[in-house]
Order: sequence, then C-alpha cells, then structure tokens
Amino acid sequence: MKTKLILLFTLGALLILSCKKSNDKSIEYPESIFFGLNLLAMPDSAFLQDGAYYDMGAILGKDAELKVTFTNLSSRDSNSFMNPVWFFSQSIGWQNTAYDDFSIPNQKFMTVMSGRVNMQFLFYSFGGSGRCRMDMYENSNNITKTKYFSW
Repeated sequence: MKTKLILLFTLGALLILSCKKSNDKSIEYPESIFFGLNLLAMPDSAFLQDGAYYDMGAILGKDAELKVTFTNLSSRDSNSFMNPVWFFSQSIGWQNTAYDDFSIPNQKFMTVMSGRVNMQFLFYSFGGSGRCRMDMYENSNNITKTKYFSW
C-alpha cells in the first residue's frame, strides 16, 4: 500500500510539473548578426558611419517581447530641407509603424516572433549631421533602456 501511495504521489508531482507553463522571456543581443554591427548591442552615444549597414537584431525566448522606438533628434537642413534619417529593409520578425519626417519624428518596431529577429538599417545625414534616441521596451510597456546615436 505504501508503494502504491508513493508511486501515485510521484506520478501526480510529475504531472503537475509537466503541465507548468514555461516562461522564457530571455533576450540576447549578439554583437552582429548578418549586415553589420547590431544597434541593440551598441553602447550609448555611439557614432554611426553615414551610409553603412547595421543590424537591429536579437535572439528572443519563446515568451519574450521586444519593442524599439527611434526618435529623430536631427535638425532639418535649411537649404536642402532634407533631414538626416534612417532607412531599413530585409526584415525578419519585425513589424513597424510609418514614419513621416514632417509630422511624426519617430518610428516604432515590434517583434512578431520568437527566435532570431533581424533587420538591416542604414543612417543617412544628407550632408548634415544626424542624431536619434532609441528607446527599448524589453518584456515591458515601459522603457527599459535608452541609447543615443549620432551619424
């Protein structure tokens, strides 16, 4: 009888443990992924090379969420009316909002999958000098990290 009770208790504990939901909210930022240095792994106040390719990438755990907002802090050139800005392409695992240089000086990016997410980024100054703020939201609706970049 004791053996049956111990066996029943052990099976019940295993069943409870196996039904427990995993909670993998890990986020890793490799130094580079495919296109160049990873913006998410770079230090605050980094200087970016005008026209060079960069990654914006991470490795996300199964339940991780990452949002990134870029805010353009650059001044518009009074002669050309061009504003230093970023461009992106070749997105894997990201969605983004629209960017309007005249009314909305920021753009939001949200991950839509776990695993490796990546996007190619370029920053152009159009002969001026660019500056932006990057706010990161790691598994949160509040900013968890802020970095500034110049180019």
